[in-house]
Amino acid sequence: MSNLNQPKKLKAQSIEERLRLMGENFDDYEPVMIKYPNTLLSKDLKKLIVLDNIKNFYDCIISRIDYSKDQLEKVIFGDSVTEIDEGAFWDCPSLHEIVIPNSVTKIGNGAFYGCKSLEEIVIPNSVTEIGDDAFYKCMLLDEVIIPDSVTYIGPGAFKACTFLRRIVLPKSLAVDETDIIDDVTCVAVRKD
Repeated sequence: MSNLNQPKKLKAQSIEERLRLMGENFDDYEPVMIKYPNTLLSKDLKKLIVLDNIKNFYDCIISRIDYSKDQLEKVIFGDSVTEIDEGAFWDCPSLHEIVIPNSVTKIGNGAFYGCKSLEEIVIPNSVTEIGDDAFYKCMLLDEVIIPDSVTYIGPGAFKACTFLRRIVLPKSLAVDETDIIDDVTCVAVRKD
């Protein structure tokens, strides 16, 4: 019997290998919790790497870094993460950089609520839903471009974003701009 029709077995990558592919050094991190070994926090408490989906993500993060969430500056999601859970990074005031891969389809309610240092967000084309208050009070955002893949943006998603001057929305997205932004300080523009 020929091996040509046999499915190839994929070699599972270790956490160390996955971090190396992301340009990170395993020795700079420690697991957040034994229950979530694929979520790693840098030893200086400033960078978090999330390699796989986690249910009750908020509980996982808070249980490990609540005392230091003010220090968290950067979050990198691995390409097997498909959803950023509700309240995942609620009120992380120093968080200024997030890297969201093309595997993410949903950004949950309040996921980045109160991340007042977040200056830029690149929403990949894979995202179809942005939850209620997802980026509420992300005061330093200046401009946000919503990809054509997004079919739902929840109320308050970009409210209280003090410096948000412009949001670019897909022409086909059925949303009342005043529900998602502060129309006094921000202009909503529809793509052609």
